[in-house]
Amino acid sequence: MFFNTFNLVLIGLCATCCSSLLIELGDNFSELRNDGGDWLIKFYAPWCGHCQRLEPVWTEVSEALRGISNIRVGRIDCSHYPAIATEFGIRGYPTIKFISSNSDVTFSGDRNKDDIVQFALRMVGPPVHIISSSNDLSKIKSSGEAFFMYNGALKGELWNTFYCASKRFRAHSLFFAFDETCGEFITSNENKENCGDAANTPSIYMYKDNKAHFFQVDNLSNRLNDSLSQWVNKERFGTFQKVTHGNINDLIQLNRFIVLVVVNEKKLRENPDMLNYRNMVEKFAISKKEKYNKNFVFGWTGNPELANSIALKVVPLPYLIVLNSTTHEYNIPESDCSKMTEADIETFLDDVNMLSLPTYGGNSFFVRLYRGFFETKTIIKDMWQSNPIMTSLIFIIPLMFLSFIFYTLCFADVIGAEEEEEEEYDNEDEEDDLHMKKE
Repeated sequence: MFFNTFNLVLIGLCATCCSSLLIELGDNFSELRNDGGDWLIKFYAPWCGHCQRLEPVWTEVSEALRGISNIRVGRIDCSHYPAIATEFGIRGYPTIKFISSNSDVTFSGDRNKDDIVQFALRMVGPPVHIISSSNDLSKIKSSGEAFFMYNGALKGELWNTFYCASKRFRAHSLFFAFDETCGEFITSNENKENCGDAANTPSIYMYKDNKAHFFQVDNLSNRLNDSLSQWVNKERFGTFQKVTHGNINDLIQLNRFIVLVVVNEKKLRENPDMLNYRNMVEKFAISKKEKYNKNFVFGWTGNPELANSIALKVVPLPYLIVLNSTTHEYNIPESDCSKMTEADIETFLDDVNMLSLPTYGGNSFFVRLYRGFFETKTIIKDMWQSNPIMTSLIFIIPLMFLSFIFYTLCFADVIGAEEEEEEEYDNEDEEDDLHMKKE
């Protein structure tokens, strides 16, 4: 794993060691935050099934950070402390944030121990890690992780722009600076031309898929900062990106078609057909990168709920869906996804690119209305499966109470009228009895 390979490098660049404990926080967190220090906080609700599944992982994160950083790990129950949730703009559970005295950054990766720990160490460490030896450089390359690299003297406009971009995107990617030539990264004549005279000219590139992708510096204009940030935001995603609830919004901002393979990650080992289908699409994405890179981004999700929220239905597995990030419409193959070949996928994507296929979803009023209903139904179902007793307390009992009030308001006049009729009948009976007695 990446963390096991780089822990010595990253930890050495982090703050001085101290123990990290899992702390239950509440309204006092605002005061604790102002006292300084770095916090890794999980905002959760006890009825949330995703929060319950994250709980053992969160304990592992606390244990992993203990003794290697000064990051304090905590959690806040937003159902008991809604003011804190409002203060930090919490819109869904669970939400993980790295919080310091003057900033907070939301974690958007996969909710596993290694990814969360890497995120925390990136945030507490320097934005750019300076590398001074080829040995460290080889370790970075062998990890298999994508990263951004700056070559050249650590001064000047290009370096300053790279450093600013690293502060903006360090929550998502690793940034390094190496004051040597980029020769050992070059694998083709095309890369040599892109690199130029690396010994004299600073350069920036991203290393992924065992290849260096260089940033083209046309001129050091006022738009350098914007162009570099756009390039970093585009290149930081892999050729076949794992898509989660946390990073799908980042992918949508690329304004490209998102080709999403849907599988159940927990059942990949049990279902070789599902695994083979995912691997087949990954192979296709890599082989056809030059053709589709401009308009498409490829990825996969091991969480079917993410695809269900796009399609507004429970999709079969494995599944292939293409989301138009501009219109929020989506396309699906007409044939069985599990039986598609690489040639079928290429034909399908060509038709998507030509806008010749029927589209579904979108962002109209009725679609948004149905999406709200579908997501609410999904949340309630997930709550019921996780904790039926609490779900009953939250929904069924209040619903019964409201029904009783509604019944009382609607039928109060009928009940009152029946009582008045009974009183009239009683009065008439009494008058008849008096008449009988007088006679």
